[in-house]
Amino acid sequence: MFDINYGSLASSPSFNYQSGSGLQPVGHGNGFDLGLAAEVGKVIRLGASVTDLGSMTWTGNVVTATDQNLSFPQYNGLATYDVVQNIVNQFGASGQTLFAYQTAQERRADLPTKLRLGGGVRISELFEAGLDVTVPLNKVAGNLPTTFIGAGLDYKPVRWVRLSTGVSGGAGYNLSVPLGITFVTPVWEAGISTRSVAGYFSEKNPYASVALGFLRFKIGKS
Repeated sequence: MFDINYGSLASSPSFNYQSGSGLQPVGHGNGFDLGLAAEVGKVIRLGASVTDLGSMTWTGNVVTATDQNLSFPQYNGLATYDVVQNIVNQFGASGQTLFAYQTAQERRADLPTKLRLGGGVRISELFEAGLDVTVPLNKVAGNLPTTFIGAGLDYKPVRWVRLSTGVSGGAGYNLSVPLGITFVTPVWEAGISTRSVAGYFSEKNPYASVALGFLRFKIGKS
């Protein structure tokens, strides 16, 4: 189905073949981030950043793959309804492959650049709220398709218990409502959380996740 012959590709005049043992670089690139943060009194915090500025360029052993069009599966009733086998048959006797491969001297790709804006409000030692917005600045592999927005709340009903929740969505993700509880002492913290309580009650998009954590610091003599 995939049927790639690296030997025939290496003999192509447009292929910049590089051999060697060990970890040999076949390209170069640079990436960097820019950020700015400000604090207004002791109540408001603001931040803005642009992440993953830069690009990568591959100059050796470059092969690109392009996917091919698939024919619509053919079947007669439920007895012959086998989508996977039908697709495999398309690449059987015909000699067609799932991808078309081309060699190249080099390939350049921009990094998935994003703009991030955030703000937080600390009303007291027991209550904090924040907002985070992530905006994709280019359409490349690995970047978000659209804007992602999240908001969060931290509340301490007592000083040794912290409750966390919020809401997030966008960029192709369903609406999420995270929820967590953390127990805090002067020497350790322990907590349990879920990425979204909405997934436990959704019939169309069921989702379940649980995270546990424990952290302990000890400085000084026992």
